[in-house]
Parts: sequence; structure tokens; C-alpha cells
Amino acid sequence: MPRAVSLARGLLALGRSRRTGVLHVTSEFGECLISIVNGVPCAVSGSAGGSRTLGDALVDDGALEPGAHHEAWLGRAADETPIGAWLVESGLASRIAVDAALRTQLRERIMRLLDARGLEYRFLAGSPEIGAESVDEPMAACDLVLGALRARLLAWPPERLARTVGDGELRLTGLGRDLVRCAALWPEEAAVSTLLARGATLTQLLQATRGSARALRFLALLTLLCAINSETKRDRKFSLLVRKRDQLTRNAGAHALLDLPVDAAPEQARRALRRLARELHPDALGADAPTALRRASGEVLGALIDAERELRARSSSL
Repeated sequence: MPRAVSLARGLLALGRSRRTGVLHVTSEFGECLISIVNGVPCAVSGSAGGSRTLGDALVDDGALEPGAHHEAWLGRAADETPIGAWLVESGLASRIAVDAALRTQLRERIMRLLDARGLEYRFLAGSPEIGAESVDEPMAACDLVLGALRARLLAWPPERLARTVGDGELRLTGLGRDLVRCAALWPEEAAVSTLLARGATLTQLLQATRGSARALRFLALLTLLCAINSETKRDRKFSLLVRKRDQLTRNAGAHALLDLPVDAAPEQARRALRRLARELHPDALGADAPTALRRASGEVLGALIDAERELRARSSSL
């Protein structure tokens, strides 16, 4: 499982960076080549163990007669034209059917690779040519990965999720944000994504989705992909305090200190001050917070009050 998750993360990383080249994957089935164009897997060649050939997929879909399938392989022995193009040119299958079968074959082989043992992979940037037919309308890497992991991952019980992610606030990482933005999600998954985008505890997520199996599986999937991270309220306050202290050292302006746009209204400044004060007041850090942090908190809070006064004064003078 760890190597499968690593390969899944590798595919997602290629999708985020929009790289072009060839992903070489070695497993118990041998070597498999995946053509990547602008971050999207477009073709696959080599063995993925038990995956259907293009002709098998067409026969199973009823788009090619079994007898014609056999004759195609015999009649094409000396022809180097890719099998899909040859079937279309020969009138044995339609272009639409061949494209659909290529998409199915690509998805199945990647799913099989994620089930394989002894996975090793490397990406070589450059030409994506691997001698196999490319899919005209391929699935994005995020949808391929999500589809593959959904098929092989069971929902984790809430107790296991709690042990893994803790009781802090959960948020999407950069990878997680990209994943949920471009992937096709089930309604339960979309609900989880919306809550994670603004921050939510596991308890809140379970309550909002009523602990549905689909939501639990999606949370497990995001956890394995390192697409979410957990941050306790106290950690978040310390992180915010460090950021504000750094802004003070760099003589940031009133708008930046209050996390406001430059055209913010005076009432927004008051609300921003109240929100930040709740997080950064020395008492909010806890009685056992180090003295240096409590002192820094007082300094930052004073600067925030001055920033709010400055913005109100500017507004009244206009």
C-alpha cells in the first residue's frame, strides 16, 4: 500500500506541474510505460498484469465481433499500424468505440499497477512517445487516482481516523486543494471538501456527513495521500502570532496587519481586530504558554489596535 500511495502521489504531482514525458513503472508484472502530456496520462504500454487488451475491451463492450477480433490479429501480423487505428481503417470498429476502449484500458492498467507489488517508478521528462495509441480525451490524473483508490480502499472507522488525524482542525494541503478542485466528486466528498477548505474537526465532518461510508473512505483517501493536515487550535494561534510578529518586524501596514484588502471599509477593520484579538490575546494562549510568547502577544495586540484606529481615522478624514 505505501508504494501504491507513493505512485498515486507521483501521478498527482505530475498533474499539478503539467509535466510532459514518460513515467516508467516496474512491478511484479514487468515494466509499464505511461505517456504523460501536460500532466495527463494519455497512453500506456507494457504489462500491468491481467489487464485486458484493446481488442478484449472492444469485444466485451459489444463494439467488435469476437471472430473479427481473431481475424484482426491474424491479418495484421505484418502491419505496424496501431491496432486501434487499424480497426478503424478496416471498418471493424468505430473511432468512438476505440477511443472509449482506450480510456477504459488506460484506467484499468493504472488501477492494476496500484494493486501491484514491488512498485518502482521514475519519470523522464521529454517526448511522451511510447509506441502506443494515445487517448483523445483522457481522464485527468486526479480522476484516475481517485477512481483507482476508491476501488481498492475501504472506509476507515471513525476510531481509526481519530487515531490518525487527531482532534485538531483539519485543512486541505496544497495537493488536497488541487485534487478537489479538478476531480469529479460524489456529493458526500464535495461536502467534506467544502468543510476542509475552511477548516473543520473530524467530529464536525462526521456530523455534517452523518458518518457516511463514502465520506469516511474519502477522508481515509485524503489522509493516505497527505492531502489534509491537522492543526490544533493552539498550534494555529502560535502560527498566527509568529506571522503577525514577523509583519511587525517588517513594518507592515495597517491593512496587512489586520489581514484586510486596501479598500476595506472601517467596519471591516473593527471586525478583523475582534477576530484576531480572540486568537492572539495573551489569555487565549493558555496559562502555560511561555512568557516570551505572552509578551509577544501583548505587543502584537497593541499593534493591531493601533492599526484599527489608523484605518478608522483615515476613513473619517475623507
